[in-house]
This record gives sequence, structure tokens and C-alpha cells, in this order.
Amino acid sequence: SPDGSKVAFLSDRSGYFDVWLQDVESEKLHRLLQGERSGGFEQLKWLDARISWSPDGKKLVFASKAGRLDEIHILDVKHREVVRSLRFDLDGLFNPTFSPDGTKIAFVGLKNGASDIYYYDLALDKLAQVTFDIFSDDDPAWTPDSQELVFVSDRGDSLRVKDYSEDVKIWQGNYRSTDIYRIRPGEVNAERLTATATNERTPTFSPDG
Repeated sequence: SPDGSKVAFLSDRSGYFDVWLQDVESEKLHRLLQGERSGGFEQLKWLDARISWSPDGKKLVFASKAGRLDEIHILDVKHREVVRSLRFDLDGLFNPTFSPDGTKIAFVGLKNGASDIYYYDLALDKLAQVTFDIFSDDDPAWTPDSQELVFVSDRGDSLRVKDYSEDVKIWQGNYRSTDIYRIRPGEVNAERLTATATNERTPTFSPDG
């Protein structure tokens, strides 16, 4: 949680994957949500199981499979109930994360085999796509001012995030490692932050940036 007092996580200790909450000091544990028991929570995203807190610590956001499509759910922690579910015309939804100002949710969207970064503006009820390309983009995280996103990608030095020609030969690229990139939504080029032979994953900012 934002104040460090609680930990939210997925566990199959009941025989199903459920969302649980544990108090750090007392170690008391209780279940927030029963998963895999209805069409709305047919399958929680175990392999891409990011659960993100709202900045006020009152809500959690997570993704699940719900029938033919995926959904992003916002869960009220105190009342242990889902207060809002979001569904888009995408083949898959993964790794949702609240912005530090609580107004937006960034996530990975899968469409026609391509994974790109999106965000949803809660106040404007508007979906925006950040990357539009052939590369595998994952693990979005907001900067502390909620104005930019960092994400993981196998794009190498291909910093442009849109307007690639259909003649681009994807099989000619080197996708053996992933690095961290930063972008302001709406811009055409990302900034490469790492360039290593290893795989970077799940970037997270400290509160002071």
C-alpha cells in the first residue's frame, strides 16, 4: 500500500487464485476477492499479476479474463467489492497500474498479436494508445508527476513508436534482450534509458523521482 502498512497479492491457498490482503505489522490476513468462480473473474492474470494501489490506498486495480475478453477491475479495499470494470476492444489486458495522481490507469493491451502501451483516463472516460508498433512493449509505470511513462521493450534503437511501414521485416531484428524506455503520451519518439545484454523488467520510480 502507499503507506507501506499492507501488502496485496494473489494466492491459490484456497484452491483458487484469489486476491488477498495482509497487514504488515500484525500479519493478519484476509481475502479481498474470490477469483475463478464466476464469468467476471474467470481467470486472474497469474503470470502478469500486477496489482496496483490507488494513491490514496483505498482501491486496487487488476486484470482478469472475463468470457471472451479481458477486463480491468477497480476494487474497493474497505468494502471488498469491485466498483468499476473496464472492457476494451483488445485481445488481452495486462499489468494495469494507477498513475500517482489517481486519474489514469496505464496497461498493456494485446491486439492482433502486438502488445502496446495504453492508458485510460478515469475522469474523461477515454482510452489512449501510447505505442503503435511491431515491438513487444510491457510493464508500464508512471513517473511521479503522472505525465510520462516508462516501459520495457525489445525495440533496441528503434525509438519511434508509430508510423512504421508494413514492409518492415520483423524477423530481421534482434529481440534477445529488453530495455527500459521513457515516453510522454502523444510523442512519437521514446527515450532509451538502458542498453544492456540482459533483460530489464518491471521498472518502478521512487516517490521523489
